[in-house]
Amino acid sequence: MTYLTAAIVLLLFILLVFMPASKLLEIQENFSLRLKLLSVVYRGECLIEWLDNFGIESFGHDLGEKLPRKDTYKEFGQHIHKVWNSVQKRGGELAGPLRAIRLALRQDLKRTRREKSLLSSAMIQVIFMILLVWLFLLVFKYVAGLDLEGTFFIVIAAWQGFGFLAYYLWLKSYRASFLDPLDELLRLLLDMHFMFYRGALADAFLNTPRNFKARDQSLFLRMERTLDGWRKRGHGELAHVDELFEDFSNLSEDKAETFVAKLKISVFTWSVFFVLPPLFGSSLMGVSSLSF
Repeated sequence: MTYLTAAIVLLLFILLVFMPASKLLEIQENFSLRLKLLSVVYRGECLIEWLDNFGIESFGHDLGEKLPRKDTYKEFGQHIHKVWNSVQKRGGELAGPLRAIRLALRQDLKRTRREKSLLSSAMIQVIFMILLVWLFLLVFKYVAGLDLEGTFFIVIAAWQGFGFLAYYLWLKSYRASFLDPLDELLRLLLDMHFMFYRGALADAFLNTPRNFKARDQSLFLRMERTLDGWRKRGHGELAHVDELFEDFSNLSEDKAETFVAKLKISVFTWSVFFVLPPLFGSSLMGVSSLSF
């Protein structure tokens, strides 16, 4: 086994030495690109770049060959394909729908960046507090010379490991239940915008598997009432969609503020249950081991 490992390492070394620098650079760039594509934010930025370069100013026959993948960023790629296919089959305006997609994409990408920043900040705070507890325990044991048994460290590690996993799962679940409805509402708004440009309102209905709650439900009902009015009149008004987009923006901002407040409370609550007990427990054990 040792000889096999040494042979593999030697082979890799020879390949690196004799491989052209251009090939190495190409491999590095491909690897870096693959890592970037794992980021949803990067994929969103690529889609915005596509819209800026091809989707707004260029309407040539080659646009269909340059369409982004449907799964590029959330459901925006699917919207672009839907608009393009509709224009190819029925004709109609392309600039208006693509412009709406670009504006919605910029707003959504800004919200996604903020969400990821807040979630990362919350997890970093939790990890920092865990490290702080262990630094305190090690100082107690090896610097202060207090007698803390190994079982105590095992219990603390298990308790904080459970706390970290529980907080991560709660954070993931809360984000999905509180913020994911925004993605669905934005998708429905883009569908309404597309229905307006398509003009065929007889079959204009909003289909969603999600059951909205509170203000999400209120906005969704307004969208349905607006579409119902369009069907009765036989035509739609773009101003109605613009008003709904504005209401969606306000809802998104309010939810962002609530999300920040919830994260602050959750980090504090987590520290009460998973940081303070180890600190107090180690302090009590240290004091009890002192001889007066």
